[in-house]
Amino acid sequence: MMGAYCLSTVVVNRSLGWFVVFLLLLAAAAWAVRWWAGPGLSSLLLDADRRAAPALILVVSEGSSVSGPEARQHAASLGARLLWHGSLDATVSGELLRSPASAALVSFPTGGDLLRAITGSDFDAVRDAIEADMGGQLFAYQINPDADVSVGQPLALLLASGATLPIAAATRLRDISRPYDGDVVISKADSLLSADAERFPQLLVLGFEAQLGLGGWASDPAQLTEFALLQTEFREHSLSIFSSN
Repeated sequence: MMGAYCLSTVVVNRSLGWFVVFLLLLAAAAWAVRWWAGPGLSSLLLDADRRAAPALILVVSEGSSVSGPEARQHAASLGARLLWHGSLDATVSGELLRSPASAALVSFPTGGDLLRAITGSDFDAVRDAIEADMGGQLFAYQINPDADVSVGQPLALLLASGATLPIAAATRLRDISRPYDGDVVISKADSLLSADAERFPQLLVLGFEAQLGLGGWASDPAQLTEFALLQTEFREHSLSIFSSN
């Protein structure tokens, strides 16, 4: 009887040991995925719901002079659709972005399509073409696929490091934009898809019906005061104006 008890204890301990080893291997695999792909892409790799859902990416590239037609061609070669493309007009505050710079909204049918695109051979060619044209930073964010950005719409982009953008402050910036036919179109990033985006995770984008309205908002004393207060929350930031092309 005692021998049977000892044997069962050994079997249980051995099973528990294999289970612990399995958990350690699983943790190591998850760490490897995170190291290789980064936190944003690793969550896509490991989350079936996100792989099945539509994926919308905001890309801001410093030093890039890629035109709208070129960006559309790059997106199409990856099985994606270019929804919006713009060039940097001016930096209202901060020194994060230098001209030239461009921004693009790119839509993939699913997160799985995004993963297949960036791990395929076509992506290497697109990346090489873009990097050859770039001389600076690359910010890539996955955002809500329901973001309401219209073709031809000028945008104001806030990229920042540091603390989370207070909801009340974002609301006040939106309210200040309303008389200038503006509104918040992107209030945050769902995932950070590049190293530069991880350094500057705070994202706020306001869209305007016309460039004139955006210019009025950018110089409004209330907006300048609000943003001066917000700057105390961030170590580094950029508030920049992009016109669509």
